[in-house]
Amino acid sequence: MWALDQPYTPRADRLFVGTPLALLVVLVGGAGAAVVLVGLGVLPPCVRPVAGITAGHGALLATALAWAGVRSPARAIAIALLGLAAAAAGLAPLGAVAYLLPAFWVVWLAAHGQLTGLALGTPVSPRGG
Repeated sequence: MWALDQPYTPRADRLFVGTPLALLVVLVGGAGAAVVLVGLGVLPPCVRPVAGITAGHGALLATALAWAGVRSPARAIAIALLGLAAAAAGLAPLGAVAYLLPAFWVVWLAAHGQLTGLALGTPVSPRGG
């Protein structure tokens, strides 16, 4: 409803402002290195999906946290927890439960006021008031 009430105003800043490009490059480089090392036989094949999940989902999580105003160390911890969860999911039958770790980390950041850039709107009632 807010989009219907307010006129469109184009963004004044660039599209990628606040995106952690250096961290994204590190994630892509790490995933690429893991694929090459698995191909050479240096690492076991089970490393490839862990690296892919960590890089792909880590890029999304890091970007979202950066846009929400979370500082770099907390983003790195979130990605490390995501990598740990991906490894645990591949090792144990109940390892997928470890995917709750990054979610708990984000909740902890929110509870301690670390998510400064979130734009929380007021709820709209069904009657429009």
